[in-house]
Amino acid sequence: MSCLLFDFAIEPLAAAFRSSTLRGFPIPGHHERLVAKLFADDTTVFLSEDDSYTDVEALTSTWCAGSRAKFNLHKTEVIPIGTPEFRARLTRTRQLTASSTPIPSSVHLVRDGEAIRLLGAWIGNHVDPQQSWQPIVDTVRVNLAKWARRRPTLYGKKLVIGMELGGRTQFRTKAQGMPASVAASLTAALRTFMWGDSNAPPVALRTLYSDVSQGGLALLDLDARNEAIDMMWLKAYLALSHDRP
Repeated sequence: MSCLLFDFAIEPLAAAFRSSTLRGFPIPGHHERLVAKLFADDTTVFLSEDDSYTDVEALTSTWCAGSRAKFNLHKTEVIPIGTPEFRARLTRTRQLTASSTPIPSSVHLVRDGEAIRLLGAWIGNHVDPQQSWQPIVDTVRVNLAKWARRRPTLYGKKLVIGMELGGRTQFRTKAQGMPASVAASLTAALRTFMWGDSNAPPVALRTLYSDVSQGGLALLDLDARNEAIDMMWLKAYLALSHDRP
């Protein structure tokens, strides 16, 4: 019931964005423009270089006054999009144009090389993909070390791998892909968890990846899982329907 009530409360804000004079991002071959995306309590607004941040503040302030809700202004972040020159000027002057009102100092302007989290994905300009994955890799290693001290069986280790490696990486991989270097690091952590520091494991990982009926353990194969995710992206992209991304 609370989700439905939230939908009723947030729809006026979406309608205000749709009916506003904000230019947003034009969509090639479509008469509509991209102005805002709302997901649960996260709102992403797209501004062209001719739009005004002040207009966005006016829309959100009116909605807050009517709904008695409050935006987390201290969590507001702006990612400059455009040429390197435009991004550098925006971060320096905090103005979309030379005549526009500066973006408030309380708003974080994301610089090149810096990544911020948006709905579980880490995005930004000139971001090192491996850097945004490092906290997850470190967490997986720490948790696997904790589980190893409990001396689980091979089947227990399989379950742990599914929870730690599979559960912690699947959404991020679907959202923005997993670099090959990260997959290699996680696979190395998996191998160490299964067999310790042995240079000659008694059973090869390729065998453990196989189904139980083939003498394996049906252990999570990260490379195969990641390839399957890529194939599902391709399937969605090639689907000639209204749901095509």
